[in-house]
Amino acid sequence: MEHIIGWQRIRISLAAFFTNLRRRPAGLTPFNLFFSGLPGTAKTEGAVKLARLAGFTVALVDSSTLDDIAELAGVVDIHANRTLGENKIILGDLLKADILVLDEFLNTRAHVMSQFRLMLQGKLVISGKTVQMSTRAIIGTANLSKDMLAGSANEVDSPTADRWAMLVEVPALTEMTSAEMDAIIDDEAYGDFAGVFKRTCETMAKHYDAVASEAGKPATLYVRTMVAQFGADSPFACQGRRAKLLKSFVLSAVALCQEEKSLDMDATVWQVVRDCLTYHRLSGLELDMTKLTAAHKVALAVLKEAMHNQAEAFIAAEPDLPTKFGLVVRYKKEITPVTKVDVFGQAAGTQDLAFITACRIVLHSPWGVGEPAGLGELLRTGEKPTKEFFESLDGMSPELAAKWPQLSAEERASHWHRWLNATYASEATNGLMSDVRDHLTNWKVTLSPASSTETEGEQDERPDERTVAAASNS
Repeated sequence: MEHIIGWQRIRISLAAFFTNLRRRPAGLTPFNLFFSGLPGTAKTEGAVKLARLAGFTVALVDSSTLDDIAELAGVVDIHANRTLGENKIILGDLLKADILVLDEFLNTRAHVMSQFRLMLQGKLVISGKTVQMSTRAIIGTANLSKDMLAGSANEVDSPTADRWAMLVEVPALTEMTSAEMDAIIDDEAYGDFAGVFKRTCETMAKHYDAVASEAGKPATLYVRTMVAQFGADSPFACQGRRAKLLKSFVLSAVALCQEEKSLDMDATVWQVVRDCLTYHRLSGLELDMTKLTAAHKVALAVLKEAMHNQAEAFIAAEPDLPTKFGLVVRYKKEITPVTKVDVFGQAAGTQDLAFITACRIVLHSPWGVGEPAGLGELLRTGEKPTKEFFESLDGMSPELAAKWPQLSAEERASHWHRWLNATYASEATNGLMSDVRDHLTNWKVTLSPASSTETEGEQDERPDERTVAAASNS
């Protein structure tokens, strides 16, 4: 086969896989690729050609002919075994290549299939001895059409299926244009897939680091949004390793869009996400792709919003209200008044006295005083200390509540400051303020009635985590 025809349709996923294969994000393993396709779609020849285009050495074996996985390593040294009583293997060349192509993987004999689980993680143990492998990735090929899925020999268990980072569907002849079909039938050259594929990999690699720096957290938010939409029993559920793989592929897709402006972000990200999350097809499962598509739409909207305004997106997606409130406190300059009012409104509706008290302290601290007059008053409306709060403090007169609305912002801040830093003899009395202090410490709010209108550390920090690092108590 001199040419790869029609694979431009899958070049984004293929380039994302090989780009990340070189990077191996977070040392992730396994990192293997699976080609599905009808018989005669050149899966095997295409896999070998593709690996070589990516600059890797390749070895090919027909999995259906193996009677033991030891055959991949070489042949048993019979002389050493019989004469010296040593278990030795004369190593062959299959495991010396960068890429090992396992053709007809789903037709592997059942007893051999189970032996592949460990090898797909980059480890090969034979007769209790670890065999060194140069293999960086395995490419499996099989026909996953419904008729091929009809037997248990053509299905694998979930742990084995999870060993594949991507499952890519090779285009069938009926999906080709008439010109592509003619070129295949006549065995003629068509297009420049080799050039296109190389340029795609180079583009992803070129922009990956910058995109990871600028959009790393939005990509994390995309994955977290996807994870939140599927229960643990869903075939689309992600655990740690799969979530990390998914993020690396999303970043590759975004990196490509940075340079190829004609690409649609939705379609580009969707390709890599679909091919990363449909590996359970290897287990013979019928996947409801409408659910995956719907989840992607939701997560993509979050991704785009996060790339536009990371703070707003992370606040919107954060399920923990105290953490959400802390993000509002930290990133007051990056978010809109609408978001502030919404989060303060959610806080006012809780029954957590310590949390509500901490919110009130924020509003009457330099943080709240620094808000525009109209917004500040809106946020402070109804935020008078409660009767329960007064009753929790030793020696404080409830009459203060009556005149609270007439106090200036500075006087209010002074009272909050005194209450927060007071010490009490009774542990029961201290309990509420201890919890309040914990909230304010996590939010990095200082209550000193200084003229500054910014919270400690706010000037230099940018949105970087969904949680706010704890600060030292003042």
